[in-house]
Amino acid sequence: MTCFWDGLIKALNRHKLSLTPSFTPKKAKKKKLYRDVPSFIQELKNANCPTVDVTCNGEAPSDAQLKENVEAVASYSVRSSKNGYLCSAFDPFLFLVSQLYQVTIIHKSVYGTIVYENTKHSVRTLRVASSVGHFWS
Repeated sequence: MTCFWDGLIKALNRHKLSLTPSFTPKKAKKKKLYRDVPSFIQELKNANCPTVDVTCNGEAPSDAQLKENVEAVASYSVRSSKNGYLCSAFDPFLFLVSQLYQVTIIHKSVYGTIVYENTKHSVRTLRVASSVGHFWS
């Protein structure tokens, strides 16, 4: 079950967004930017940083939450991606994707809408959704 990762990859591919500078828009039209979950997760882990430019439903994370998010991403095992991922309401990976890709993420969940907004610079809006056991874009 890699639906969380597949959903993020699909949303990023749809908007031709990549952290890899070797992809140009012309090349991006010809192929998907991200193809496999493990390399995508590893790229996020390699770029892990405090998400100081991102708010969640208008609320900036505290210093402790910023530190916890960095630790959560750093400690996540790429090998566990096939076992599913429990996306939280204050999710460290959604914060990180918003920070790194300079996007706003609108996450419609069974608990309501959660907006991760890059307040410094947002180039696109990614729309994702989840139920109790599934995540999609």
